Amino acid sequence: MAESAGPGACFPYVYESVDGRATCFQILGADSQLVQVNLNPNDAVSSEPGAMCYMSDGIEMETSGTGFVEGIQRWFAGESFFTNTFVNKGNVMGYIAFAPPTFSRIVHLDLAQLGGDMLCQQAPSSAFEQLQNSYLCSVGDVKVFASIQRRVSVGFFGGEGFVLQRLKGSGLAFISASGTIVQRQLADGEIMVVDAGCTVAIAPTVDYQVQYVGSVKRALFGGEGLFYAHLKGPGLVMLQSLPHARYAKQMMQSGRGLSDERKPVASMFSVCS
Repeated sequence: MAESAGPGACFPYVYESVDGRATCFQILGADSQLVQVNLNPNDAVSSEPGAMCYMSDGIEMETSGTGFVEGIQRWFAGESFFTNTFVNKGNVMGYIAFAPPTFSRIVHLDLAQLGGDMLCQQAPSSAFEQLQNSYLCSVGDVKVFASIQRRVSVGFFGGEGFVLQRLKGSGLAFISASGTIVQRQLADGEIMVVDAGCTVAIAPTVDYQVQYVGSVKRALFGGEGLFYAHLKGPGLVMLQSLPHARYAKQMMQSGRGLSDERKPVASMFSVCS
């Protein structure tokens, strides 16, 4: 169980695993966060490739392959066939920090407290880039799998594709999200309607459906797209206020506006000559 040692994101948390081992970590920053994990001698933390930001002396990286079946599942989930594990080989406590590739907030998931299973989104980091994984790093027993969506409508219109990341185990996982993070525990039968891109993570007990907005006028002029996601409880739902794709689209539009403003304007004399 992860408990805060004080208010605010910059204060340390203490995570106690199911076997009683304690790990201290800090989530630092505001809109663009990183997570720093303290490692006792011989303790380890795993991460997706390229996520490491800095570490103390004595921390060593070990790269290992997965089995064929697990490797295929990781590939479908957007992960590499190989995993990076950082081990404290020193005799004193060390530290290591991980950061997402874009402006993100970091959320920790104690899988042992969440039933050992959570589904996380894969979102495009821009209109033209590949999907960005929610999973960042983990301590203890955490495995990353692919969860194929059963409904075709979810795959085509949900904004996240057919494949979600499935985190299973009893360890501590860190995922990335953007904007303000909202958590809601849906009661049995309770329905919540959200923009599909605002979904960060859901419990597997939550039924996820994508439905048409119901009006051509609303779809064309409402500015909210053609489809909404309907989340039906019971189970935990985590939402974000600023999906990466929405932020990237706004930045692209702003960039085009600036380039248009910088174009030379022909004078009346040059036009008339």
